[in-house]
Amino acid sequence: MKILLLHTLVIAAHVRAIVLETADSPVTPGKRIKGLLRSDLQGPIFVHIPKTAGTSIWKALGSNFTDSGRYPEVPFFCMKHNPPQEHVPDSWAVVRDPCDRLVSEFAWARLQGWYNRYKADGLDSHATPDCATFNKWVSLVMKAYKTDSEVEDCHMIPQWCYASKVDKLVPMIGDLEQNVRKVDKRLAFLKLNSANHHSHVLKKYDVGCGCLTPENLKAVQEHFIEDFVHLRKVLGTSKYAPKFASDPNFVVKDSKCAAFHRNGKQLWPVRK
Repeated sequence: MKILLLHTLVIAAHVRAIVLETADSPVTPGKRIKGLLRSDLQGPIFVHIPKTAGTSIWKALGSNFTDSGRYPEVPFFCMKHNPPQEHVPDSWAVVRDPCDRLVSEFAWARLQGWYNRYKADGLDSHATPDCATFNKWVSLVMKAYKTDSEVEDCHMIPQWCYASKVDKLVPMIGDLEQNVRKVDKRLAFLKLNSANHHSHVLKKYDVGCGCLTPENLKAVQEHFIEDFVHLRKVLGTSKYAPKFASDPNFVVKDSKCAAFHRNGKQLWPVRK
């Protein structure tokens, strides 16, 4: 896959916000499923990666840009953000630091009904959202993902399973609204309203990947290894990435995007 640098933005925090365009053949080759890409779509097509400001974006864009059924999807029941099965033409997505995304998911998941699935393991929504609770949740959700890829509404699926199928990636750094507007002139109208009302609670307890146990940090690094490796071209190297993620000769051998499961059985690709 060729990657062409489109824009480089220098923001106040001296962080480079880079918009990348992926060109030529898709990362995951596959024959287009004729007729499944809707002909009435207005581009560019937004591919919603969970916990990357997607809800705010699709509310701003409207249904022509965001409804499910716009392209071949992995057949999960995750509203508006099932992973694409193949490359989506004229598409874009937002990506963020894998650890920031994980913390955001923890803050949001605590308020959802399915969080009660962990109650039998000693974790419930009334537990103080501190580092101990975060570590407990990480160990439980990682275990759950092994048999159920759509656990927590697909929010634990690595970003690369989406990002590798789109044309342009926008970093969730600095002024996201301005970064998105620069992706394509057709998005110059975009007006975002923040929908994050959860993560501020965790700041009180200094929750983040920095307080993960060595065992949990290793599990997170292994689970999101493709994000740490591939998205550093857009986001820079995460402070929590394993050292080998920056090695240009490192190759991910077992992709989390190669197969998805439900109830311990492979859901996609369908085994013949």
